[in-house]
Amino acid sequence: MTKKLQKRFVITAMAAITLLLIVLLGIINIANTWYSSHETDKLLNILATGEAMPHRRLPGNERERRFFSPPPPEDTRMAAVYFSARDNSGEYELDLNRISSLSRAEALELVKQAANENSESGKIGNFKYQISISPINGRKAFVFLDTSSHRYAVLRVAALSVLAGFAVWALMLLVVILLSRQAILPIARNIEKQKQFVTDAGHEIKTPLAIILANTEAMELRNGENKWSRNIKAQVSRLDGLMKDLLTLARSDEAHIDLPKEEVNMSLLLSDCTDMFIESAALRGVSFEPDIPENITLTSHKEYLIRIISTLLDNAVKYAKPESTVAIHLAQHEKTTELCIRNTCEALPACDPEKLFDRFYREDTARTQKNGGYGIGLSAARAMISLLGGSIGAKYEGTDSIVFIAKL
Repeated sequence: MTKKLQKRFVITAMAAITLLLIVLLGIINIANTWYSSHETDKLLNILATGEAMPHRRLPGNERERRFFSPPPPEDTRMAAVYFSARDNSGEYELDLNRISSLSRAEALELVKQAANENSESGKIGNFKYQISISPINGRKAFVFLDTSSHRYAVLRVAALSVLAGFAVWALMLLVVILLSRQAILPIARNIEKQKQFVTDAGHEIKTPLAIILANTEAMELRNGENKWSRNIKAQVSRLDGLMKDLLTLARSDEAHIDLPKEEVNMSLLLSDCTDMFIESAALRGVSFEPDIPENITLTSHKEYLIRIISTLLDNAVKYAKPESTVAIHLAQHEKTTELCIRNTCEALPACDPEKLFDRFYREDTARTQKNGGYGIGLSAARAMISLLGGSIGAKYEGTDSIVFIAKL
């Protein structure tokens, strides 16, 4: 139990940490990408202004430099990697002094593409461009800024943030694993105490129940059977079933249980269990419609299989609509054996089918003894199937049918 709780704690904590890291790194990288794009556009605007008015001194050089102040526009322009071109009656005068990785032919091709796009700004490959018009002679000036370094800077931050995220995630995983045992220790102790109480109480109650049953049978031998003795035996039987289910649920929480297994003829076992419910079903006007192929076998715990089948059949008979049919279908697949039990109800439960397996869940909120259950039969069945390495589920069909599907 402690290991199971510890595992759940680690998974839950790391899921929260992972989500937090993803959100944090996402915000950082989105903000960095936006800022880089904004700075690139700002630099491109400075360069375009300088090309359109080459003799104009850009503002900002004379002011005092502060720690957080950006570099002056002139310095920013000198550090940029770009080329420019001026339109001279259809001929383009290129200035490639600020770039060395581009030939004149390649630069001219980029200028022509920008001119044909009929847009004042845009992006072609690794270059962002802006077209400005000189207020002096009305000529177009093209500026192409190489954004490779900006893109590499964004990718570098992204890569470093991912690596840092993995490192932090691994460190947090180590910390969570080291602290998880101490974190869940009080809960584990409380659960262990509850399990021990249920186990001890179950064993202690068995003795007085056996004595009550024995005394009732002795009174029947002496005075004959009557309605009071029948009621006593019926309630003793119910309490005995309750204690068995409680003990099963307590055992199901243990980390590992070695159950003795044997070769079981599931077809024969299911038929025998069905025969035991024919009389009680007939009293409610319910009949069985079995579809049980012969000689379906599996390796499992026979006693648990009997209790699982009995729980499902008992549940189907109790909640079946009078004068209806309970369908039983058994099939063997490549790796599993599947048991389906279907019954029609007066009205389907107003809850998700999975809630039917919750401990002590009952549609009868007043918890009367109308159907004779305590609300843990299906929980115990699921616990037993889990111990056998199988699964069980339920689903609604139509407006009045419910199907329980057990896979073993």
